[in-house]
Amino acid sequence: MLYKSVALTTFLFGTVANAVDPACYATFSTSKSYTDSDPVSIISYVTTELECCTKSVTCSGGSSGCSSTTVGTDGTKKVGCTVEGTDGCTCTDNGTTDTYNNPSCKDTESEVQTEVANNYNCIDQLWCNDPGRQPGTLYEGTAWTKKEVCDSSLATAAPAEPARWDTSTPGCPAAWESGESYAEGEIATFEDSNGFSLVYQCAKGANHLFCGNDAYNPITGQSNLKVWTSLGSCDISIVLPLSDYPGYEALTDEGGCPNEYEAGEPYVSGDKVSREGLVYECKSGSLGLHCPQAGYEPGEGIASAEAWTVIGTCSGTIGPTSSPSFDALTLVGGCPDEWETKADGYEEGDLVSGTGDDEYKLVYSCGVWPQSGWCGQAGYEPGLEDIQGVPAPWKDAWTVVGYCAGSIGPTSSPTFDEIEDIGSGCPSTWEAGSNTKYEEGDMVSVEVSDSPARSIVFECRGWPFSGFCGQLSPTVFGGDQGWKLKGSCSGSVGPTSSPSFDKLTVDTDGCPQDWSASTTDYEAGDLVSYVVSTSPERKIIYKCRDWPNTGYCNQGAGFEPTTMYGPMAWDLVSACSGTTAPTDAPTPYTGTCTYQKGVVTQETQSCTNGQTGCTCTTADPPVCSRKVDVTTPTTTPVDNGWQSGEDYVQGDVIRIGLQRYECREWPNYLWCRQAAYDPETADRATWSQAWREDGQCPP
Repeated sequence: MLYKSVALTTFLFGTVANAVDPACYATFSTSKSYTDSDPVSIISYVTTELECCTKSVTCSGGSSGCSSTTVGTDGTKKVGCTVEGTDGCTCTDNGTTDTYNNPSCKDTESEVQTEVANNYNCIDQLWCNDPGRQPGTLYEGTAWTKKEVCDSSLATAAPAEPARWDTSTPGCPAAWESGESYAEGEIATFEDSNGFSLVYQCAKGANHLFCGNDAYNPITGQSNLKVWTSLGSCDISIVLPLSDYPGYEALTDEGGCPNEYEAGEPYVSGDKVSREGLVYECKSGSLGLHCPQAGYEPGEGIASAEAWTVIGTCSGTIGPTSSPSFDALTLVGGCPDEWETKADGYEEGDLVSGTGDDEYKLVYSCGVWPQSGWCGQAGYEPGLEDIQGVPAPWKDAWTVVGYCAGSIGPTSSPTFDEIEDIGSGCPSTWEAGSNTKYEEGDMVSVEVSDSPARSIVFECRGWPFSGFCGQLSPTVFGGDQGWKLKGSCSGSVGPTSSPSFDKLTVDTDGCPQDWSASTTDYEAGDLVSYVVSTSPERKIIYKCRDWPNTGYCNQGAGFEPTTMYGPMAWDLVSACSGTTAPTDAPTPYTGTCTYQKGVVTQETQSCTNGQTGCTCTTADPPVCSRKVDVTTPTTTPVDNGWQSGEDYVQGDVIRIGLQRYECREWPNYLWCRQAAYDPETADRATWSQAWREDGQCPP
């Protein structure tokens, strides 16, 4: 039989496997997960159709294969060639003339399979693990680069290490950790199946929220959503300094580090904590309510960014060392009393003196509530040393404010002579009641002496702390949870139950419709009336708050104006008298709010036979065409509110009040269609996975 010619084999495969071919990489396996640059090899089989090379010769009648069966009469038969081109012998294979000997040719055609091995490299981890794009398949080129022919008989070739991600900074950043919160553009180190340390960069935009998810890690993750970009290899023996991380230069140096984050602490908006050299600040508004909750730890999970903001870097500690440097502190004058345990505790701003030497001592100030509740407790003596690297408890309650020399009188709070007189007489004394007896801004007085007559005024804190005002007197332990010192007073005034009608401005244009617990379509800015007395008739106007509080306006009696949780939904505006025409809630929007939506239509276009979706007629010449999707930007009105049953897609925009929301990219847009992700009713941590804020509609 005649095998394929050298010329044809070279045409198909570029070269013929021989001693100079390199060794093959590890064989491709469907059980492994591949990433960018991973090397593999496969063995393929090429089927060769063999064509006999023969010539006709004279033969004796009756001999084997002779065309004449009569003995004594000559005939002819075909025999294999010995040398092509001699004695009338011509050998062909698909029109290509062969140039070598084929002495074993028979008079029937046959086929033979030739083994060919090739090396490949993954070029797109998004597709390298797709069964339809494996090496050797029709669409291999979308995921793999086919390289040289290799010799499978040699030992498996060791894969080459990818180029360094940064020749000037060859070190490795911190290793990737599952569940971590990664910022846009942040880098992390992964170890691939070949043992190389590789640097990847987290995606920008909404996709960065997936960078801490196991399903999206670029080495073993199986998701087809690409959230990491390969930058190259790194030297694991070199620790990358924090200052070399992308985005580091945008952070400010905050100096000493505040206390490390501790689970379960009652963090509030504005609180600062540190972690691994970064300073985090608890966000303001309703987002700050997440700061003490599990799952929102700074830098620990994908929800971290919803509660905490990275504001800078830090080093060392804010608290004093065992040998404080007094040169860096302020001399505050004489020393207050030394710290001692107190059953009734210290209050915000109280000063004590502590560690130091015979001449100078450090001065500490008691922190704000609720940390102030610890200031007088055993174990919170300021100045104690850290234990095995664990910050001493006092750092949660006290702050170093300077140093002192000599002695002054005690500074137990309050010192009456130093308290400003609020004027207008003293409000009523505190009375026990429910958690709604007092509201934010209500004031009570406490008598501290009857001769001379002196009283101190306390003001009820804002919600949710106002819930303690009716339960705890401002003078008992824990009372500072609800009350804060306001000043001193003399004389008497009437009670200041909130709201105080006489102190409100009166809207003479009339009162809007009364608040109703059954109304479910209030919007931001809607006004309602609330009856505070029937004889005489007096009403107060409340306004539905802006997002994210707007959703509470429609949750019935639980957020009724004047109740404990009412301030989450409603703002006090003024008093009113008379009536006005009904103000529909929500007030119909009369402005113009539009966006550019990509409207997809199908058009017929000419194409080339063989292109995807291309069909051709039988005419001569044939006419080929296919249907293609064409996206046209179209001015589209912004829908009012989230609509059930609407198949939202990427780029769709809705509004709630004047606030616009844009549906995110795939796969997040699938959640835009679910009621659980409605921006008007869901919490931000939930709806922000499907929607992003898109500015304001014009009023």
